[in-house]
Amino acid sequence: MKRFERKIIDLLKPQLFAWAAVLIPIFAFAMPKISYWPLVLGGAGGLARHVLLRALPPRSMRALLIWMLLALSWIAISSTYAIDTGAGLVLFVKLAGFGLCGFILVWMALEHGGTMKRAGGLGHLVGSAAIVVAMAVDFATSGALTGLMFGAAARSAGIDFNGTATIYLTLLAWPIFVWLRDAGRAWTAYLPLVIAFVFSLAFAQYAGVLALLAGTTIYGMTMVRPKATAYVVAVLGAGFVLLAPVTGKLSEQTIRLNSAPPAFQVSVYHRTKIWEFSAKRIAERPIFGWGIDASRRIPGGGTRLDINRDLRFKDPNYPQVLDRRFREVMIAMPLHPHNAALQVWLELGLIGAVLFAALCAFIPVTCQRAAWSRRSMAAALATFTAAYVIAMLSFSLWQSRWHAMLWLVAASAIVLLSRPSGKARTD
Repeated sequence: MKRFERKIIDLLKPQLFAWAAVLIPIFAFAMPKISYWPLVLGGAGGLARHVLLRALPPRSMRALLIWMLLALSWIAISSTYAIDTGAGLVLFVKLAGFGLCGFILVWMALEHGGTMKRAGGLGHLVGSAAIVVAMAVDFATSGALTGLMFGAAARSAGIDFNGTATIYLTLLAWPIFVWLRDAGRAWTAYLPLVIAFVFSLAFAQYAGVLALLAGTTIYGMTMVRPKATAYVVAVLGAGFVLLAPVTGKLSEQTIRLNSAPPAFQVSVYHRTKIWEFSAKRIAERPIFGWGIDASRRIPGGGTRLDINRDLRFKDPNYPQVLDRRFREVMIAMPLHPHNAALQVWLELGLIGAVLFAALCAFIPVTCQRAAWSRRSMAAALATFTAAYVIAMLSFSLWQSRWHAMLWLVAASAIVLLSRPSGKARTD
């Protein structure tokens, strides 16, 4: 090995990547629209390191590699009959790039997680503390910080601008909890969970609230029956994906939540209408789907919904407050179905749904087989459950920042839940 190659390898030590974890929350808050850059930078650095070392992925990652190749192959095929072939190919390239970067970071986390744990935990802790302070200021000043960073127009949409950071706090709550517990800070360890719950409520991230509740339930179940819980999560996760079109059809009976705040009622109403529309389009092309990225251009997606006809609010402020905010975006398909399972069915059909269901079953089972403590296994299953719930209620599965966040959370969780080097497994 040449001298300059050794210097590069010495520079690209696993600890460097672990300390760089501080960038994840900072990008999520300060630059949410480009918060995928920590994944790109980390993946590029990791790729350089592995190429110079002439390393090959470990046998334990072969199943994931095969799955990724199958999924990307089907996405590429679907782009040939997509509504917009060019856009489909561009999305395929982006997903392939993110997948490569994520795979490399997970590979590094699996091989060096023990040596990266302390630095990775401190990186996430410092970054989390910084954005918690910033978000608290933003909330207390009704979005003044958001307005300063993104302009006056963004101040009124502070909830949206803080959404990525809130999701980060939600998904990393359990891995940071375990890291603090392993460091002997038993009482402090609960703060990440409490903070994530408070900010999810404060910024109206109701999907995050449900994700925290579901994750906490799975955490408790795993601490009692780890193996059984892992298989339950696997079966439920894969089963819902396969049955998603049926649930979308059932949503035709709009959920009525008359006692809830109008904003929450509108959110639930809109999603049920989106899911109903998605189910009808899926039924038209159930096997192959409409092609990758078709959700943005699906026929009839721009049909406007009549809120006043379908919902009756008793709140006298509704016409003044909610009409301005929601009426212009209340359409049958606003870019994506707000449900990962329905999006896969709609764009990639049954074949894509089977691949997605296989992944949703594979992850919990793999967590159960990992050489982790019971607490770490419980946190891993809780994190997966939280990500699953959010994916079924919120972002587009292909959205850059959300897709990248999933890879970054996966790699970070492996590091934070690993046993420190030289430590034996304990429960």
